[in-house]
Amino acid sequence: MALLIQWKSQQYRRSGRSDPFSHPWFVALVEDLTATTTAGFYGLLSLLSVDRQPIAIQQALCANGVVSCWFAAYDTMLAAYSPGQACMLELVKAASMRGLKEIDLAKGQADYKDVLENRERVYAEGWIERSSPVAAVRRVQQWPRRRLHGLLRDHPKLRGSAREALRNVGRVRATLGPGSNNQAMPNRNTK
Repeated sequence: MALLIQWKSQQYRRSGRSDPFSHPWFVALVEDLTATTTAGFYGLLSLLSVDRQPIAIQQALCANGVVSCWFAAYDTMLAAYSPGQACMLELVKAASMRGLKEIDLAKGQADYKDVLENRERVYAEGWIERSSPVAAVRRVQQWPRRRLHGLLRDHPKLRGSAREALRNVGRVRATLGPGSNNQAMPNRNTK
């Protein structure tokens, strides 16, 4: 699990995205869910290795005959060999042997999903809140993000440009070093 978190954090930094694993509470949540085993729910951690060296890891949650893929990462030195896809295919095999009937690849567009999926489902997401000044502020804060996500979803060329911009942010973060992922640039004018 520690290696998955390390690789996934590196991926978030490279891609310019915010790293949820930089929050201890989030790490604890993922670890607890992965370690949970009940009659109707359990966490699953799949590891693909070569000569005892991990090359890809997939974390998922299983319930009601469905495997919900949550986090996946791989050794980037082996990216040309698609270790993440190989790990996913092994997960599909293992899930089938356990009697699981469906694998949910989660929301969002990704090339590997286009290769693996056999159908898509439309889901809605949202929240309910009381009418209040706090709720109004939250709506105002969330509106630009929701609008941007919808725009990028509907325009593949813009989505590609946005991904490239995020990769450039990731490259800048890499030059700044560890700890630059979710922090503002230091003010060099302070004494």
